[in-house]
Amino acid sequence: MQKLSKKSRTLIVAGAVILLLLLYFRSIKLEKGNKKEQAQAVATIAELKAGYRGGITMTYRFFYKNKRYSGTRKVFISSSYIKRFKDKHFTVVFNKLEPSKNRLLLLAKDFEEFDVAYPDSLEWIEVLKRKSL
Repeated sequence: MQKLSKKSRTLIVAGAVILLLLLYFRSIKLEKGNKKEQAQAVATIAELKAGYRGGITMTYRFFYKNKRYSGTRKVFISSSYIKRFKDKHFTVVFNKLEPSKNRLLLLAKDFEEFDVAYPDSLEWIEVLKRKSL
C-alpha cells in the first residue's frame, strides 16, 4: 500500500473540514426554517440542573395549539446563579409545522439569530454571563 505525502494528507483533512463546516451551517439554516413558519410563545422554566463542569441546563415548557412542548437549553453561566432562573418566563421560538424544533431565547445573540427584538428586561442575564467568565 502506498503512503500519501504529508501535503496530500493535509489537503484531504482540510477539504473534509471545509465540507463538514458547510454541512453544519446548512443544517443550522434549514433548522431555522422559513420566517413564515417561525412562531413565538412564552416558555416557563420547569427544571434546572447545575452542570458538572459549570453552566446551567434548563428544561422549559410551552404550549402551542393546546399541546404542551418542552426543550432543554444549556447556558454557560455560573451555577451559583441557578436560583435566579427558577419559574421564570422567557421567549421560545419554534417551527409551526414542527413545534418540537424549538429554542429558548436568553441572550442577545439568540434574539439576533432569529431576528427577534431583544428586550431590555433580559439584560440581567448578559450581566450574569459576563460575571461568570
